[in-house]
Amino acid sequence: MNVLFHSITAIGLTVAFTDTSKPIKNIVFKNSCFVFLTGIIFHGILDYFPHCYPIPSQTDAIVSLLLMVVAILSAKGKYKLIVAASFAGNIFPDLIDLSFGILNKYLNLNIPVLPKIFPWHWPEYSGSIYNGDCNISNINHSIVVVTVLIICILKRKDFKSIFLTQKQE
Repeated sequence: MNVLFHSITAIGLTVAFTDTSKPIKNIVFKNSCFVFLTGIIFHGILDYFPHCYPIPSQTDAIVSLLLMVVAILSAKGKYKLIVAASFAGNIFPDLIDLSFGILNKYLNLNIPVLPKIFPWHWPEYSGSIYNGDCNISNINHSIVVVTVLIICILKRKDFKSIFLTQKQE
């Protein structure tokens, strides 16, 4: 699945698992570890479901990086580590398994490519579709985006507390 959809999922996980009504100083490290590990698990789930790659890889990388930077910079200081950990967990499997191959392809390098560690990147467990029939993929991508939007709407107080500046009264 394109990195952008993993990045969108990172926002959903951050909001879903961060209760901003609790004192943050006691939960930052615990929450950061939790969303990192949960991000890895959700990465696997998303990659297992049938999917095409609707966004060209260079565009995907640039937009995803911009989303990550904007989200981390716009997160309030006390939540920055949780947001960064969520993004890191959601893209970690791709960094480990795919980054050397991508660097070789686009930068004309010759870095040794190691066997893939994460099973959802193995051909027998990957949901990648290469036959051009992307209807189910489009549905799956839509489900990811809509689910994250629903989480952000249902937990809008937490979303606002994490990402949006509160107006001073």
